[in-house]
Amino acid sequence: ADNGTSGFAVFNGNPANGNWQLFIVDDLAGDTGTVQGWSLAISTDPLPTNSLSVANTASIAIPTVGTATPYPATINVANAQGTISGMSVTLKGLSHTFSADLDIMLVSPSGAHAMLMSDVGAGSDFSNTDITFSMDALASMGPAANASGTYLPTHPNIGDSMPAPAPVDNGV
Repeated sequence: ADNGTSGFAVFNGNPANGNWQLFIVDDLAGDTGTVQGWSLAISTDPLPTNSLSVANTASIAIPTVGTATPYPATINVANAQGTISGMSVTLKGLSHTFSADLDIMLVSPSGAHAMLMSDVGAGSDFSNTDITFSMDALASMGPAANASGTYLPTHPNIGDSMPAPAPVDNGV
């Protein structure tokens, strides 16, 4: 199982330009939620390192069960120089009444992908929570992770099935 230690490494060395996709699925019935927007912060090489931040402020609706609307949410990155050397993803205003139901995957323009979170937080709620996933974070999300903060991508169980057009989860 990937506890987040590899996470964003799948993106390193790839170009940043193009459409990034965020796939969100609620995999068990009974709870709904929203994300009030999301953003990418990307660092690129070669030196001098370039940094850019791009956001999508549109709301994402999470249904009782199934795929969020829109599915996927997208951000277009343009004019990035070099290749990715570091990144983070922030979910703004995440609200959901049973966090373990959520599977959230990031897919790059090249098709590289990483599960940001899946099967975490037990039955805890997210209430207007800002969560940043970063390769520089100090900890993964825990069994009761519902606080705003910065975390490693956290995916304790590989093999989550997400509907197309999301790629097949390969455990990273």
